[in-house]
Amino acid sequence: MPSKKFIIFGASGDLAKKRLYPALFELFIKDIKFDEYVGYGRSRFNQKQFGELAKNALAQKGCVGQEDFLARFKYFSGGYDKEGIKNLKSELAPEDKIIFYLSIPTSYELVNDILTGLDVNNLINKKTQIVLEKPFGSDFVSANKLNRLLLQYFNERQIYRIDHYLAKDLVRDLLTLRFGNSIFEPLWNNKYIEGIAIKIEEAVCIENRGEFYDQTGAVRDILQNHALQLLALTAMDQPKELSAELIRQEKQKIFKKLRLFKKRGIENIKIGQYCGYCDKEHIKKDSLTETFAELTAEINSPRWKGVPITLLTGKKLKEQSTDIIVKFRFPQSHPWKKQTDCLQNNELCFNIQPKNHIELKLNFGFDAQKKCATPINLKFGFQDNRFMFKDAYENALNDLQKEDQSIFLSSEEILLSWKFIDPIINLMDKNRTKLLKIY
Repeated sequence: MPSKKFIIFGASGDLAKKRLYPALFELFIKDIKFDEYVGYGRSRFNQKQFGELAKNALAQKGCVGQEDFLARFKYFSGGYDKEGIKNLKSELAPEDKIIFYLSIPTSYELVNDILTGLDVNNLINKKTQIVLEKPFGSDFVSANKLNRLLLQYFNERQIYRIDHYLAKDLVRDLLTLRFGNSIFEPLWNNKYIEGIAIKIEEAVCIENRGEFYDQTGAVRDILQNHALQLLALTAMDQPKELSAELIRQEKQKIFKKLRLFKKRGIENIKIGQYCGYCDKEHIKKDSLTETFAELTAEINSPRWKGVPITLLTGKKLKEQSTDIIVKFRFPQSHPWKKQTDCLQNNELCFNIQPKNHIELKLNFGFDAQKKCATPINLKFGFQDNRFMFKDAYENALNDLQKEDQSIFLSSEEILLSWKFIDPIINLMDKNRTKLLKIY
């Protein structure tokens, strides 16, 4: 009888320990489970040692009652090549439904080695699914090359490119808020909206990611993927239905029309580097890699042309917060023309993390002494309600089980996002010494 099996490459790595095992466990206790979980990695653990690793990873996340879950785990060690991967053959049958999760850097060379090993050992079939983490390529050319490699072994329906930001509950609910409420859509255009800001701010430094980060920088690490995806969901037109194909098509339309604001160049780019970055391990002492980036863009469409869109991210900032802020235009006509300082622009704010709330800034309270409206904030906090948010990886793995690709990325939207970002990085590279500010 065919079995459902979940194979993790990079099974002893941080992503697997911090994200995958807890998410798989939460699904397991909800009876969304696999017949077998197989860890594969270069670390030379025996079965008992790997069991302790997985057990400790779950304990750190507060997961209790792990025994039945861990009993379904096996571990194999070996290189990411055809000889090492041959070890998996004893566990997998041709009729099995298999998911390969690459919890490893998605470099072309490494992915090529793994896919060659799987293919030579006859471990890929038409039911196989493969999951890849970001970053997907480092520019258009490398992303396109990686896509072509994957399509040698899989069709597009079998490939799941994960961006865990799209699996966050409040991000998933963004489309419901926009398209399920008639009060928003008539105002969702350049006639009523003055600006949009997508901010992904981090209080932490690069920690132990120096080798990766110094070759990547803030624009490639965050803006090219997370920020652009949040923007696409915020600005896209309503799809006829919420299918993966139609959602992806609407996002692609946004990426095709995206450009720097008013076609200006370097004036729309700000980059910085936090003080002490060059003292971190694996960082060049004269590194000009950006740890902060801010771009001002616009969507060259009838709906959005002329609306400045701020895309911002940075490490070691004052707070840890991810926000989508939609700023509406100031009222053209109102009865307090001589007291405009008492009115503010309306704003709709989505705090994706850490507060998980929606906030609407209104001019509402009446000041009897000034005979003027005063601003108030209407706030709805999901964490204050009867349900708590699920982990993004739990959501993503649940959709993976259902073969629902709505929150996974298509090859086309990845390539379009690189088409927008590549010229910006080229412009930054030519002007880094002038642009880069220490903060």
